[in-house]
Amino acid sequence: MKIIKRIPRVDWLVRVNNDIYPCWQGKIMDIEGNVIFEGDYIPRAINNTIYLNSDFELFKLIDGKVRTFCNIKASYICDIAEDDFLCFRPKGDGVFRWKNSKILWEKEIPNQPETSLLSRSLLFFKTPRDFPAKKTLIRIDLETGEEMWTYKVDREEMALRGGIYAYENILTIIEDYADIMQIKKEVTMIALDLDTGEVLWKREVSLRYAEQQGHMLYSFSATFFGNNTYSEVDMLTGETFSKTFEDLKVDTVGQLGTIDGNYLYFPDSHNRTLGVIDIRTRELVEVFPLGVKKYVTFDKPIITDDKIYIHDSMQVLHILDKYKE
Repeated sequence: MKIIKRIPRVDWLVRVNNDIYPCWQGKIMDIEGNVIFEGDYIPRAINNTIYLNSDFELFKLIDGKVRTFCNIKASYICDIAEDDFLCFRPKGDGVFRWKNSKILWEKEIPNQPETSLLSRSLLFFKTPRDFPAKKTLIRIDLETGEEMWTYKVDREEMALRGGIYAYENILTIIEDYADIMQIKKEVTMIALDLDTGEVLWKREVSLRYAEQQGHMLYSFSATFFGNNTYSEVDMLTGETFSKTFEDLKVDTVGQLGTIDGNYLYFPDSHNRTLGVIDIRTRELVEVFPLGVKKYVTFDKPIITDDKIYIHDSMQVLHILDKYKE
């Protein structure tokens, strides 16, 4: 791997297909620095199109020009298909499906819970008002907006934490201690039948967040004290694998890993490097220095067909060649 280019003054990135657009103070630019749009909007790429959010109003960017596509205020949108979106009202007042410029259904959601859109299901955590931990997972039918099933944590001291992942008819969730002071290295992963909510299997695992490739989940997390764990989970069977790399002192979390082909990439804020694990051999094959100063942290890498894009806390975008054997 090698550094191809560094671009300063980048707030965040927008990806459309294989193209990356750096954003800086209201400007959306191509990778050469040419401004394609400027305005007081928050951009997001959906269905290969850049959408803009301003004061809870939603617009579409077409050929550098702003076009209104939803005249109902919304704070966030998820894509379902072309001209088909799930829109969340401001301040957690509800969610509605917006298709072909009209509302198909609308539903109230209490307490502005965390939401996920998986396998054509809206899954959200219902949070009790008097307790900050997530306790309930509900599946919503996207066609009707009706609740299909509910999963509730049955132990008072436990809560739903970490990522949720879907493959075919399987949904996996993580149960962990509600009190963060009791959080342990291993947590319980639970597989649910996506159609019924029935529990299929439970396993003790060493990951809270992962990268999904088919029915496999991959994760690597570590501290600079030398504690590190590479983990795999087969969503179909519940089979797990984990290992530790000796004498590897890095600082990263599972949310920052990015999988591409046979490789899991992870940024390390302690040594300011980019690590690469071969998921076939389960070995660390590369540790590449990013050449930044101490105390700089990194966002999750974005990987295209031929390049790696890493944004850091100093608002610099690093562009690298991908790892090659």
